[in-house]
Amino acid sequence: MLKEIQMDGLVFTKTPAGVEEIQLRRLRLHPRARSLLIMIDGCRSVFDLVSTLSGVGIGYEDQQHFQHLQIAGLIEQKADAIPVSMVPPVMEAPISEAVATTLMGDEDARFQALQKLYAEVAREHFPQRARAFQKQLNKADCLREYIRLGNEIIVALNQTQRAEHAAAFKARVKPLLR
Repeated sequence: MLKEIQMDGLVFTKTPAGVEEIQLRRLRLHPRARSLLIMIDGCRSVFDLVSTLSGVGIGYEDQQHFQHLQIAGLIEQKADAIPVSMVPPVMEAPISEAVATTLMGDEDARFQALQKLYAEVAREHFPQRARAFQKQLNKADCLREYIRLGNEIIVALNQTQRAEHAAAFKARVKPLLR
């Protein structure tokens, strides 16, 4: 018998075997365990998943399915993850006077402010790709290109589990793109 442990704050992610099991259905998993396996995304905690799946009859007594999936090698605990429910809400940063002045200024000043902000974020979060990004940034000459580059930064930040940085970047750049 598995010992009962507190799992509410744990975050699990699928292993390659777990992804394969979803696709091929080789194991005879309990329907609730299969539902859990499908819902595990590496972002939501056990508490969030159980809360979400309570409508289909999965409750706290079913936490044993997490343990069985882990023992079977279909999921693994994500060590560095912060559950979405525990991430503090991102406060929108107030617009500084320099940015406010730039907003009222001409288009060239806006592009310079965007270029400075994008370069700063690229150097800080992606130092190995900063030079290539700077080349793209130097070629940007219209608002559409700055929006595309900003979206690339946001996607890259989200892919590296830096959602809070992506949200903060978006809040800082949004006034400049209006």
